[in-house]
Amino acid sequence: MTAASITCRVLPSTGEFRSRGVLAFVVLTLDGALELDGITVRATRTGEPRVVLPYRASRTGTKHPFVRVLDAQLKERIVATVLDAYAALEGGRAA
Repeated sequence: MTAASITCRVLPSTGEFRSRGVLAFVVLTLDGALELDGITVRATRTGEPRVVLPYRASRTGTKHPFVRVLDAQLKERIVATVLDAYAALEGGRAA
């Protein structure tokens, strides 16, 4: 099952968020029917952008995702769409 339409809005981060590795905030829409908020683009230790889906962390630091993309092809499309939108926002720069 692959969504026919994936769109996203990307807002660049600033200030403290950026200094902590958050490059951008993303709202993603699937088929115009489902909107996912809380997605971020974060810098890896090497500075490469990485898409992170929203999660909550327990008191012990265990991550519990709010969203799991079970279809591998759909997940690849989501990541590619978000990174393309982020690259366009940043003028083609990776991070």
